[in-house]
Amino acid sequence: MSHKVFVSDLKEGTWVESIFLVKLKSLQHAKNGKPYLNVILHDKSGEIVCRVWENANQLDLKFNKDDFVYAKGKITQYQEKNQLTITDIQRVDEDLVNLADFQKSAENDLDEMQLGLKKSIASINNTYLKNLLNKIFSEKSTLQKYTSAPAAKTIHHAYLGGLLEHSLNLVNVATALKPFYKMIDFDLVITALLLHDIGKIKELNFNRSFDYTDEGKLLGHIVLGTELVNSYIKQIEGFPDDLGLKLLHIILSHHGTLEFGSPKRPKTLEAIMVSFIDDMDSKIHGIYEFAKSDHALKNSNWTSYNKFYDRFFYFPKPNETENIKEEPESNQLLGNLFPDDVKQKLQEQLLPDNQEPKSEKKMEKKQSDDLDLFDF
Repeated sequence: MSHKVFVSDLKEGTWVESIFLVKLKSLQHAKNGKPYLNVILHDKSGEIVCRVWENANQLDLKFNKDDFVYAKGKITQYQEKNQLTITDIQRVDEDLVNLADFQKSAENDLDEMQLGLKKSIASINNTYLKNLLNKIFSEKSTLQKYTSAPAAKTIHHAYLGGLLEHSLNLVNVATALKPFYKMIDFDLVITALLLHDIGKIKELNFNRSFDYTDEGKLLGHIVLGTELVNSYIKQIEGFPDDLGLKLLHIILSHHGTLEFGSPKRPKTLEAIMVSFIDDMDSKIHGIYEFAKSDHALKNSNWTSYNKFYDRFFYFPKPNETENIKEEPESNQLLGNLFPDDVKQKLQEQLLPDNQEPKSEKKMEKKQSDDLDLFDF
C-alpha cells in the first residue's frame, strides 16, 4: 500500500490510493435506476464526499460504516468542492492503521487540561458542589469518557478532548467575568459549566467516527446529563434541595430556547450566564473551524455558504505589507475599563510567558482549596 494521503492534501485531477475511515455509506439509485454508492471518507484532516458509479452492488459488500478502507479513485470537483470518484475499495485491518491519522484531537495538551479540571474543582468553595464534582469525576470510566469525548458530532469542538476543552474555555470566561457580577453565584456557575454537557459521554459514540448512540437519538445529552447529575446528587447526604434544583435547571436550560432543544428556558441569573457563555464559545469555535477547512478562502475573503448558520463569513487575509506595531503596555491596553484590583490581575495575565510580574511579591503555591484565579 502507498503512504497515507490526507484529505486536506487532495487536489482536483489527482489520482488517489490511500487509507481512510468510512463515516457514511449508502446504496442509492440514480434516476435511470442504476445503483450507486454515496460514501463519506475521512481522517483527522477532514472529510470528502465520494461516489461509486460502477460495480456499486459488488463494492457495497466489501466494507461498512466505521471500517478502515483502502480506496482508489480520482478527485473531481462538484459544486466547488472536492469529490472522490472511487473505482475500487477494500476493507483494511485495524492493525495496519495508525489510529492517530484518523482521530483528530484537541490541540491543548490533555494532561494540562486535566490539571485545569482539577483546579476548576478546587476553586469552588461550596462544599456540596465540590463534593458532587469530586464524586462524579472520581469514577474512572466517567473521567476517561469526559476527557476523551468530542463536544459535538460536527458543529464545534468536534474532536477528541473537545468536551473538556470546551468546558474549560467556559470556566475561563466565567472566571474573567467574576469581578463584574457580584450578584452571581459563581460556585454554581462553574459547577454547571463543567457539567452542562456531561450527557455527551452517553449521547455520542466516538470510538472511530463520531455518531449518536441509541440513547443519544432517543433522549439527547440534556436529558442524559440531567439524569446523571441528579443520580449523584441523591448520593450526597444533606445536599440542599434548592441548590440541586438550580443546578439541574441550568443543565436543562443551557441551550437557551425551546427550539434549540432545551425543555426549559433559563430563569435564573446563573442559568442565563451559562447559556450565553456556552452559546458564544460554541459559535466562535464552530465558525472558526468551518473557516479553517473551507476551500473557498483560498481565493476569497469570504467562506462558502454555511447551512447551519445560514450565511457567508468574512475572513480577510492579513496584510503582510502592514507595519507590525509593538504590543501596547498592559496598563495602556486596559485603560480605565477595570477597577484597580481587577486590572492588577489582568495585567499579570497579559504578561509574556517569560516575564515576571513587576510586583515584588511572587505568586506562591497555594493549596488546591485556595485557588481563585488560574490559567489552563
